[in-house]
Amino acid sequence: KNCRSEYVARAEDISDHLRLLLAAGSGTTDNHSGQPSIISTNKALYPHFRDMMSKFSKLVISSHIAAADWPNAESVQKCLQEADGVLLGVFSYVEVARQQRGEEIPRLFPGFVIGSTVGGSWQNNGLGPRDPITANFLEDEEGLMEPSAFLNSRLLERLDEQKRILVSSIRELDKSLITPEKIVTSLRHEAVSNNVCSAGGKVVETFKMWIAMIESIDLSSLGSSFQTPQLGDFGINKQSLYDNISDLILGCQAVAGPLADEWNEVRGESLENRLEYVRQCARALETNSSHIGFSLQLLSEQVQVNPQLPQHAESRTREDSVSRATLQRGETLPYERSHQRSESRSASGRPSLLSGQSFSEGDPPAGNFRKG
Repeated sequence: KNCRSEYVARAEDISDHLRLLLAAGSGTTDNHSGQPSIISTNKALYPHFRDMMSKFSKLVISSHIAAADWPNAESVQKCLQEADGVLLGVFSYVEVARQQRGEEIPRLFPGFVIGSTVGGSWQNNGLGPRDPITANFLEDEEGLMEPSAFLNSRLLERLDEQKRILVSSIRELDKSLITPEKIVTSLRHEAVSNNVCSAGGKVVETFKMWIAMIESIDLSSLGSSFQTPQLGDFGINKQSLYDNISDLILGCQAVAGPLADEWNEVRGESLENRLEYVRQCARALETNSSHIGFSLQLLSEQVQVNPQLPQHAESRTREDSVSRATLQRGETLPYERSHQRSESRSASGRPSLLSGQSFSEGDPPAGNFRKG
């Protein structure tokens, strides 16, 4: 009761678990807010779904009231009562869902939405105009900072050191990609999957630190890709890194997918092929990490001969503030073309995906998903 902020945090944790329950009960990652949805057409399950989500909405409101600076005397007790109501709603929902679907929880095949236009999502290394509305939202919600690191020899050394750690984690992942014996038991498959996913998770963690250093570099002094052609190569290489790491994540998760037996109509990929795909993704990531290191080396030479970095950074800050003040909600600025994702499609060194999977048991999703 002394940590009022924990009420909201606990409500957010409950939200995550409810999302898993919805996925398990419906076999889809849909949030079921639209009409019709898989749950809304399920006459037995839908009343329990509405009751559970209605009680959760009340819990969210109560948690914010209990976490306020001057809460009511009954606010904490009210929050706990709402939590009990959510729990009862969950029990009713799970009971009906278990009767309909059994104890076996469906496997949801992960994927990434494709079609972004900037290599580093909303980060753009200070190149080109940004969407001021999106920028304001991100800065308020996530505390993102403008790229400010100066590209010099010291930063290149730090990047190279972090890249060596990344390569080391990739090599450790490669050691876990040992093809098992011909007959793979469920326990053996689980052990192999856990080892691969654990090693892949370490690669992702080291990649996050390395790519964050790259995103922090301010290249605004170089102008555009028309003035500095190397910026185009840098954008393509950076987007390839994001593609490589997403492919690697999907590949590691695919290793844990169910294996076919003699009764399966659809055989799918063998465990050996799945492990080989992860190996290809890891090699592509290592190769492209060297490519972007070379691109940054070339750009550092351009930065050193361009003495106008402070002026460019200052003018860009003024332009951002002016554009944010003048643009109305709903209006956006186009992104710089130097980081368009479509250009990275032609980049080599990226393995093809194994196969397509569906996200739900209903109709197949739209074509703008890359599946695992």
